Amino acid sequence: MIKVATRLAGESDISNTILSAILSEAKGEIERWRGGKVLWEDRPSGEIADLLAKCVGRDDMLCVLGTLDEVVVGIGLVTQAKLASGDLIAKIQILYVLTGARGVGTGEAIMTALSEWAKTKGCQGIDAVALPGDRKTKNFFESHGMSARSLTLYKSIATEPIATD
Repeated sequence: MIKVATRLAGESDISNTILSAILSEAKGEIERWRGGKVLWEDRPSGEIADLLAKCVGRDDMLCVLGTLDEVVVGIGLVTQAKLASGDLIAKIQILYVLTGARGVGTGEAIMTALSEWAKTKGCQGIDAVALPGDRKTKNFFESHGMSARSLTLYKSIATEPIATD
């Protein structure tokens, strides 16, 4: 039987090439969806080593790795933000499991770890993004009790002429 687990990302993971491969696959999958390129560019910047280095030892963000029989096959990164009311909210920045490792509970284990961390930090809620048409991701988050609370609309204006008087 395959053992599904999560563990904290640590300093020894910073140079782990599998994490770069996971993020490369994630980028390719996300960018296929409408809005995916902008979403990818809007995540915390940097290569995986930079993201992990920022995360290790921080109190306001968490990075966990999903494993199958101790082999890393997924990653979850959540940050904490303060709302205008002063309440805290957790924001899932990355939650991705390699395509070939899906369907056995790794994503669920990562989501549980991120949610539990958010609770311990006193967050009032947790946010995640599902792109238009990405029904599997939407269904995944809904299976964890999440529901849409907003829609972000976007229009590229980079190629439109600038109006002048």
